[in-house]
Amino acid sequence: MARWWLGRCGRTSLAVLLCAALALLTACSASEGAGGGGADSDNQRYISGSGEVQVVPVADREPAPRVRGTSLTGERVDSKTYDGKVLVLNFWASWCAPCRSEAEPLQAVYDETKPQGVRFVGINFKDNKTNAGVFVDEFGLTYPSIYDQPGETALAFRGQLPPAAVPSTIVIDREGRIAARVIGETTYTKLFKVVRQVADE
Repeated sequence: MARWWLGRCGRTSLAVLLCAALALLTACSASEGAGGGGADSDNQRYISGSGEVQVVPVADREPAPRVRGTSLTGERVDSKTYDGKVLVLNFWASWCAPCRSEAEPLQAVYDETKPQGVRFVGINFKDNKTNAGVFVDEFGLTYPSIYDQPGETALAFRGQLPPAAVPSTIVIDREGRIAARVIGETTYTKLFKVVRQVADE
């Protein structure tokens, strides 16, 4: 499975670094046995997570990297435009079964918390753009998703709280600091609780 990730990589230094990290994570997941991963009909692989929420105490938070790119609909997206708001980043792919399961809860939390100054941005990576667009339409996602096929956005979070599984969700507070992370599929209840907690700070 590690060879699969490396074979999919491009030749840029960022892609090579990302592929090495993904290969390592994949190898670790495989060695742990059950619950380590899965596959869809396109033979895309993902590393599953437990869905555990990790909240960072305010005093220990570090600035999040700037996130920017082009959305699936061709618009420019830049995290700087969300300064002063709580920003939720969800890393997903259309071939990932847990991503499908959490899509409607994500949209529901977005709708519920948007009046409190919360914004969502999806990060679609290691995916086919057409399939990703179908996914967005199928689940009625109204927030933008950056199309990041190489996975460079995930790489930018290394050394902090990286999105180490697909899906992963990162919550950034109003000061632009990483406040929380969910590794694996989340639920409406879990995500709503942590997003409201950060929004109410």
